[in-house]
Amino acid sequence: MARFIGQILQRPGQAMAAFLLPFGLAIGGAGIGSGGVGRVSAAPAPMVIDGYASVVDGATIDLMGERIRIADLSVPALGETCAGGTDCGLAAALDLRRLVGWQKISCTARGRDTGGRLLADCRYGDRDVATQMRVRGWGV
Repeated sequence: MARFIGQILQRPGQAMAAFLLPFGLAIGGAGIGSGGVGRVSAAPAPMVIDGYASVVDGATIDLMGERIRIADLSVPALGETCAGGTDCGLAAALDLRRLVGWQKISCTARGRDTGGRLLADCRYGDRDVATQMRVRGWGV
C-alpha cells in the first residue's frame, strides 16, 4: 500500500490512470468514462421562438406558450405612476402592444431571468423590439 501511495505522489497522472482505467472500461458501456476525451463539440444552437405575441407588460410577452422577458429593456412596472399620476407601466404595455401587435416576432434566447422567464432578444422584421421601445421613450 505504501508503495502505491508513493507512486501516486511521484506520478499522480499515471498512477490515477492505472487505477481508473479498469473502472472506466468496466462501465464504459453505460457511457460513463467513455468518449468525449480530446473532442471539441460545437455549442448548441441558440433557441429561437417565432410567432405572434401577446403583451404581458411593457417588457414581457407570451410567445408560443413561453413567457419572455425582452433583454436590454427596463420599463416601469404595471401600476407604477409617473408625472401627473399616470400609470406609466400600463402606458408602456399598451405602447408595446401597439408596436408588436399583429407582427410576427422572432426571439433568440439568452437564458432565464431570476423569475424563470426566458430572457431573449426579440425582433419584428428588421427591427429590435428593445431599441424601438427606447426610441418611443420607454426604458433604458
